[in-house]
Amino acid sequence: MATAPARSGALVHAFAVGHVGAPAEELRHVESALDLWPAVDAAAALPGVPDSVTLTLRASAAAAHAGELHRAVSLTRAALAGLGHDADLELAARVRYTLAGNLLSVDNLSSAFAHSSEALGLIPAEPPSSTWVWAAATHVMAARQVGENETALRVARRALRVAEDLGVTDARADLLISLAGLEGGNRSTPKGRERLLEARELARRSGNAPVEMRALFNLAIGCFESGDLEECLPWAAEGLDRARRSGLLSSPYPREMRYLRLLVQYTLGHWDDCVRGAADSVGVLPAAGGHAVGPALYVALARGEAGTAERARAMLEGPFD
Repeated sequence: MATAPARSGALVHAFAVGHVGAPAEELRHVESALDLWPAVDAAAALPGVPDSVTLTLRASAAAAHAGELHRAVSLTRAALAGLGHDADLELAARVRYTLAGNLLSVDNLSSAFAHSSEALGLIPAEPPSSTWVWAAATHVMAARQVGENETALRVARRALRVAEDLGVTDARADLLISLAGLEGGNRSTPKGRERLLEARELARRSGNAPVEMRALFNLAIGCFESGDLEECLPWAAEGLDRARRSGLLSSPYPREMRYLRLLVQYTLGHWDDCVRGAADSVGVLPAAGGHAVGPALYVALARGEAGTAERARAMLEGPFD
C-alpha cells in the first residue's frame, strides 16, 4: 500500500510545477497523485492535502491550460462522478460550472448550459458568495452560446453587482467581457472596447491570466471585425506575450490569438512575418491546434510552393508537432 508521504511527494511536485507555469508537467504530477489515491489509507491523510475531487479539478484545470481540452472534460466528469450525496454544495457547484466551462471549449454547448444551470441552482444568491458569482459568470457564457441572451443579460447584470460588492475583481472582469457583447456596444465598437479595456485592467490587477487573455482576445478580434487590422496586431501580440509569461501558450485563447495574428499578417501582405510566426509555433501548439498555423499555408499557396497540398493534408490527418 502506498504511504501518505508518497502521495504528499507527488502533490508537492504538482504544486511546484503549477506555480512556475508548467501546466503539462502539473497535469502529469497531479495525475500521478490521483493514481496513488486509492492505495492510501484514509487514516494516513495529511493536513492540508486536498480531497480527491478537488485534486481532480486541479488536474482538469492543468489539462485545459495545456490545451488538452477533451482531457479536461474527462477529468471534470470524473470529479462530478466522485461527489458523494453529502458533498459540500459549494464544491458541487464548482465542479459543475468547471465542467460547463470545459464543455464550452469543445463546443458541447447544450450540455454546458445544462451543467451551468445546475451549478447556479445549487448555490443560493443570498448570502452573496464568490462561488455564486463564478457560477453565474459561467452560466452567462453558456446561455449566450445557446441563444438564451435575455437570461445571460439578466444574470450578468446581477452577478456584476454582487462581484463589485464582494470585491471579486477577476469575476468582475469576466462579466464585463460577457456584457460587452450583450448590451449593444459589442467588441467591435468604441463602447465595447472601453468595457474590454476596463476588464483587461481588472484582470491584470487580480493576477488572473486566463481572464486577462480573454479580454485581450476580444480586443484583438473586435478590431478585426471592425476592419482595423493594423490595430488588431498589438492586442494579439500582448495576449501571446501574457500567455508566454504565464506558461499558457497552449490554452484556447492564445491558440486563437496566434491564428488571428497570422491571418491578419497574411491579409496585410506581411507574408514573411506570417511564415516566421508559424515556424515559431512548432512544438508549442497541442495536437488539436494545427489550424492555428493555417494562414502560413495561404502564403505557400499564393507563392506557388510545391507540396502545399500535401502539407495541408498532413496537418488534417496527423498530430501537429
